[in-house]
Amino acid sequence: MNTDLLHRATFVLDRVTADRLTAISTRLGVSRSALVRDVLKEPIELMHRWMDALPANPTPEQAEAVMGQVATDIETWLDTKTSQLTLAMEPASGNA
Repeated sequence: MNTDLLHRATFVLDRVTADRLTAISTRLGVSRSALVRDVLKEPIELMHRWMDALPANPTPEQAEAVMGQVATDIETWLDTKTSQLTLAMEPASGNA
């Protein structure tokens, strides 16, 4: 991992979320930091794109257009994540 590309950030989580984060990262065999980076990367990129597309004082038409893009992007992202989860849950075929 190229740590030159990383930046330390501190977050405060409620105890239940922190415990669940630890449990998931342990089960996946990755660090909590790696899991958070992976989980947040796409949604943060999408939110950044939406915010960039929205002018400071949008007209109702501009706001509606961005919200339409938000809906499309979320649907696409959820479809992708659902497909990934479905693949992960399939039993190994033994053809490795």
